[in-house]
Amino acid sequence: PRTFVSSHQFTTTMQPHQTSTKTLVSALRILAQDIQSDDGVANAAIAEAADRLEFQDIQIRNLLALLEEHQN
Repeated sequence: PRTFVSSHQFTTTMQPHQTSTKTLVSALRILAQDIQSDDGVANAAIAEAADRLEFQDIQIRNLLALLEEHQN
């Protein structure tokens, strides 16, 4: 049997001192533009990290919504 947990259990695990994902993604995008890199590799890596983090956050939220629906 599968055990599903509600989304509110996940949101309570974030520590009070942690930056929100939205803020972190914004900061990474600013860094990607502002960092001085001769070949642009650092800029590209930081920009890609922001994109991936944002995508994962959306996917997690969607999965949690599906889990919540399944429980109700």
